[in-house]
Amino acid sequence: MKGIKIGIVGLEYGAKVLAPAFRKDLRCEVVALAATRLEKAISVAQRLGVPNAFGDYESLLASGIDAVAIATPPAAQVVIAKSALRRGIRVFADKPLGVTPADTEALLALSRGLTTMVDFEFVESAPFQRFRKLVKARGAVELSVEWRLETYAAKMRLESWKTRATEGGGALHTFGSHIFYNLEWCLGRMDSLTAKTFKRPDDPRDTHTGVEFTAGFVSGSRAQVFLDTAASAESVHTWRFDQVELANRSKDYLGGFTVSQGGKVTFETPPSPEDGRIAAVASLVGRFVDGILGKGPSEPSFAAGHRVQVLIDKAFQSEGRLVRV
Repeated sequence: MKGIKIGIVGLEYGAKVLAPAFRKDLRCEVVALAATRLEKAISVAQRLGVPNAFGDYESLLASGIDAVAIATPPAAQVVIAKSALRRGIRVFADKPLGVTPADTEALLALSRGLTTMVDFEFVESAPFQRFRKLVKARGAVELSVEWRLETYAAKMRLESWKTRATEGGGALHTFGSHIFYNLEWCLGRMDSLTAKTFKRPDDPRDTHTGVEFTAGFVSGSRAQVFLDTAASAESVHTWRFDQVELANRSKDYLGGFTVSQGGKVTFETPPSPEDGRIAAVASLVGRFVDGILGKGPSEPSFAAGHRVQVLIDKAFQSEGRLVRV
């Protein structure tokens, strides 16, 4: 296939990260954008130099594109992805893939024979890959993960889909999805989980802003995880075992990681002038395009997205009790 035609639905993350990431691969071309308001789609398309703009996703899907990249809330993403797959259009999806395992199981069934990708971007960074090599060299490990940040929604006590688990929001869906994928990428298949969600005592919203869980793995490894998206102190994201630490205390939440051993930094990447997410997503885009062209597997696919959705559901079921995965 020559000149793979890409359409993007959703123009916040879609314009900031997806469009520049896809444009790094010369085998494809971003030819269309869609938003819920046509005026916004036209404005962003003109700014980015994209030839076509639509005020609804169906018009974009009917415009002759070969693949669609989706950057919408999870519930909307499920609807858009189903429509695309039924048309034979390949899908590059955001995480979490859906709201429930039933959502993602349906998407997985529709995607058979079509190239798919889920935007689990952290593992594309060189420090994460170096950390994984050190984990694999050690065998079974006791791993700890701490991720503290304060989202704008938590700081301002906002109500939106981002805070409602029934719509694919809350800490488990929005940030826990990354952690679950990254854990199995590092440690192999999870087989047990004990989880408990929480929020600040003075938070009146019907939401959860954090989760604490312990996970066991078939490999014999174990992981202790603490995620807090309403932490008012300085942000920190660390993965540790023994004296090895993968850490990010910078403002670039993806591009700022370093690896240290015994307290000494042994691996880091130079700072980038662009959003650190762009390079990571561009790496995923390369494999997505390879998959479309039949040149290699497109991973993480919808199978990985469904697996993570199952783990999220198990965490909600746990409520502090051990559950088997």
